[in-house]
Amino acid sequence: MSDCLVFNHHSLPFSTRQSAEKAVPNFLKICIEAHNAGLSTILVDETQDANWFRIELAKNYYWNNWYDVAKRDPLMRDSMRAFLSINTRTPLFKKEDVGGDLELFDVREKISKTAYVALRAAAWYSAPLISFSTRIPWNENPVKILVERFEDDVLSRESNQLLNIYSFEVWDAIRPNFVAQRNKRITRGRDLWHERSNLYPFLEFCGKAPAQIQDWAHQPSIFKQMKESLNALNSFSKKWLGELVPDYSHNRIKGEGLNHRVSGESSSVNNDPRKREKRMFYLPDGRKEYFENHVKLAQGFRLHFYPDSNSKKIYVAYIGPHLLL
Repeated sequence: MSDCLVFNHHSLPFSTRQSAEKAVPNFLKICIEAHNAGLSTILVDETQDANWFRIELAKNYYWNNWYDVAKRDPLMRDSMRAFLSINTRTPLFKKEDVGGDLELFDVREKISKTAYVALRAAAWYSAPLISFSTRIPWNENPVKILVERFEDDVLSRESNQLLNIYSFEVWDAIRPNFVAQRNKRITRGRDLWHERSNLYPFLEFCGKAPAQIQDWAHQPSIFKQMKESLNALNSFSKKWLGELVPDYSHNRIKGEGLNHRVSGESSSVNNDPRKREKRMFYLPDGRKEYFENHVKLAQGFRLHFYPDSNSKKIYVAYIGPHLLL
């Protein structure tokens, strides 16, 4: 599975400017979420503007027309930032891929039998398409294709299909697979820390957690459990910020796929000043809070976190052996 998306410029243009304007925010939202899930680059055909500005969304309506409006509208600020942050690469095919087997490889849309270069790139790199939902087959998932190969002067054809992300609903359904693949590639603490803003954009790390993650030297099985726990906390925090859940509870964390026990501290810890102090950590804004909530990992390891009801954010401050009892 690739770490990129292929921009399906064949899905343009829209029939009207209004329909293009309506589609842009969701398209950008998908781009950002896909980047966070490990699909860090969007491949763009060399016939298109790699900077997006001169790509025609509808007749005589280009990305730069949308951008000129967005930069003056405070309500569109997040969409504008998303647009500017998109990481693209052109041409579709790397220099080392041009020639050789690529020249003996082609892809056609199955119904029309049309050879589309974006489909060819998506099949070659085993990458999903990202399309605008303008018409059939670009408003369908998957897109059915015919893959053609020349081998020993013999043409062979086989049916296949490509993931086609044309709506946020499609992306939401397939996102867990890409998140799982991304997380599987992260095997070291330093890599996880470097990618934390993409991996866990709705968590804040403080206290001892930053150093513990970067200097991780414990068993891979515990590292895997830590990642699973952070995924669940991040997923909950995203819903909390989006007001999809009313407040924090252990059960709601479990509902995000957490397979480990989560609880607060016992009364013996809560009532012992010395033990309680070991679980006190500073937040980034300088407040000191009691991080009693924790996920119980294997071999006595604990992941301590603090759900802040004011900011609706989860802070992670400790990931290590059991604190003082």
